[in-house]
Amino acid sequence: MSSVPNKPTSNNKEDDKKLWYWAPTFPELPSSTISLFQHYCQLSPDEIAKHIEHIRDKAWQIYNYPCIGLYRFLEFSVCMNPKYEEIVNKMKKEEGAKLLDLGCCFGQDIRRLVVDGVDSKNIVGVDLEKPFIDLGFELFKDKESLKAQFQVGDIFQDQFLHQYEGYFDVIHVSSFIHLFEYDQQVYIIKKIAKTLSSKPGSIVLGRQVGTKEPGNYDRAGAPGQLMYRHNEDSFTNMWRQHVTGDWAITVHMKEWEVVSGIEDRTAGRLSLIFHMERR
Repeated sequence: MSSVPNKPTSNNKEDDKKLWYWAPTFPELPSSTISLFQHYCQLSPDEIAKHIEHIRDKAWQIYNYPCIGLYRFLEFSVCMNPKYEEIVNKMKKEEGAKLLDLGCCFGQDIRRLVVDGVDSKNIVGVDLEKPFIDLGFELFKDKESLKAQFQVGDIFQDQFLHQYEGYFDVIHVSSFIHLFEYDQQVYIIKKIAKTLSSKPGSIVLGRQVGTKEPGNYDRAGAPGQLMYRHNEDSFTNMWRQHVTGDWAITVHMKEWEVVSGIEDRTAGRLSLIFHMERR
């Protein structure tokens, strides 16, 4: 098994404009995002859009992910989860609590957690592509200050993350599980569960593309590859059928937030938001 068997990219911006998952204009940013780039990254308001667009365009040449083309990494999806405040408090108050961001991309959600008071030394980010991690340091200008650890590797390698078995109290996994076919997803969630602490209250949370009709769909940015999309019931059933233990599972589906400036690219699409907590 390979997580990304090939890496389709585009070098033609005219072709890119035809893709639904490429935003030709810069979106309107919420005040919280502007504040993060001003105060955490020390950018002036006039510098923010140009800086982000530069990083987005460099990342697009690595892989044509919709979350990159549509600037969805700027949503900091971890804080959109209903359990967000709870996990921030958990990470602040429980001594030695550890958090894994699986498929972290630029590590944008790690930075959101740090801004909200989580000690970065207790966070590990994992991604297949080291260039994304490097671009994260460039995007957030914190190479010298961020203490989070980053690991590069393939989730489908048997020994990958083996050293972290039972280690993490919180695992965040967004825009990742949905990239694969059903049997691969089962492999991933079993590995996630093994990596999570066995203590009651340990939690997995995230977000991914949803659908009303579960099944295989063409994967955007990867011609010839399929991804299995879930609704609330199919995702819940997959977890219950293939992951042992007693879990409180909450999964709900909602329409994508319509992003001002790229409304035609985001309207009507569905997200699946989930959290699974050990009891």
